[in-house]
Amino acid sequence: MTRVFHTRLRNFVVHAERLVDPGLAARPLAVITSAAQNGTILDLSSEAREEGLSRGMRVSLARKVSRATVLLPFHTSLYRKVQNLLFQRLIRFSPAVEP
Repeated sequence: MTRVFHTRLRNFVVHAERLVDPGLAARPLAVITSAAQNGTILDLSSEAREEGLSRGMRVSLARKVSRATVLLPFHTSLYRKVQNLLFQRLIRFSPAVEP
């Protein structure tokens, strides 16, 4: 009998950003595709949701809705590093770990 363990980390990129900069811990935070007006929110913290922001919202609108929210660009290399660290931890429990 094969057992599969699935894990989904909500707000993974938000947590990764907060690991790098603990000063963001309690602040509203959104990770965006681009700082351009037509960029969109990819992920956001619960504090940013409370400010009225949502996934898929345009950056131009997000800036109008909440001036308190920190808008950060998507950092592919950072998220890849954090994901690799997570896999290194998980491999202790299973010989096969997949992204």
